[in-house]
Amino acid sequence: MMICSALALACGIAARGLAADALPLAVSVTGSVDTAYTYNLARPADRLNAYRVFDSRHNTMDLRLVDLIVQRPATLPGSAGFRVDVDLGQDVPVFQASGLNPGGIVDLQQAMAIWVAPVGSGLTLSAGKFVTLHGAEVIESADDWNSSRSFLFGYAIPFTHTGISAAYAWGPAFSATLALVNGWDNVVDNNRGKTGHAMVKIAPDVKASVVLSGSYGPEHTGRDGEMRWLGDAVCMAGPFGGVTLALNGDFAGDAAGGAGPDSGSYAHWAGAAAYLRYEPADAFAATARWEIFQDGQGARTGLHQILREATLTLAYRPSAAFETRLEIRRDTSGAAVFSGSTGPGIKNQQDTLSLEILSRF
Repeated sequence: MMICSALALACGIAARGLAADALPLAVSVTGSVDTAYTYNLARPADRLNAYRVFDSRHNTMDLRLVDLIVQRPATLPGSAGFRVDVDLGQDVPVFQASGLNPGGIVDLQQAMAIWVAPVGSGLTLSAGKFVTLHGAEVIESADDWNSSRSFLFGYAIPFTHTGISAAYAWGPAFSATLALVNGWDNVVDNNRGKTGHAMVKIAPDVKASVVLSGSYGPEHTGRDGEMRWLGDAVCMAGPFGGVTLALNGDFAGDAAGGAGPDSGSYAHWAGAAAYLRYEPADAFAATARWEIFQDGQGARTGLHQILREATLTLAYRPSAAFETRLEIRRDTSGAAVFSGSTGPGIKNQQDTLSLEILSRF
């Protein structure tokens, strides 16, 4: 399943590095091309879909992302490898880490040196820039179930980190990863502190898994004592008769406070997303997602609000290398934050339709 591979990527080097048949000296080149068109039924005057992560433009043909992955897997104790992900497209400024070509449309999403230390079954050590351990979704739409991303992916968790990590698997049922990084979405540290991350994955069965992760550290420029913490959980079950279920929950806090009148208070944000995927055949799939995200002090969205969304994505794959997706989504908020044809911030909901075309190589 695509979301399983996404979780394996997000869980760090352990899930990738323990593939039994990888050749230590084999270099592979893979990737994807993501293009899409999104239409907002409210026809916003500013041509923006509010609070959307990578599909923020209304009535525009987008070259969202070209993702190129060059890697030499390191799988056996004593072996060494690397992974480099180069990205190009209109999505890049959204997830681009500060301190590395800011504002460009080309990004080095990941760049890691990898070594498997000869400890037990192999302790996988990596150093460089890598995607976060947290969340049910990833940057590349080709590895997600839905075309659009959840509010949790856009606002509750980070995208990437720069630092070091260590991963170890005690067989297929249990693995763990520890990481020490500069912070959230930065290559150059913005303070004197470091952020710690931890993840455990429990998979008692091939059709059931639980991933628990968290982070703790200072994330604000020049403010070493204002700590941010995050707890994330992802649970999956299936497929059973073509049906797979997934749940993602986040709870976080930040001593730096929120926006507006709460700028001096401790800020919290939390949310949950549920996924139901039905895949009756390899060529067809339908995924429904329901979500709620609470930003009580406005620390993440800049406004005190509760965001909700419901999404239905229909996918057709005539081959493993090509996929089309049709998606309908409704976003709602307790505040008038969505734009209409007469101006911004006048509606409590927005409805969008999108057509996405993906190619994998």
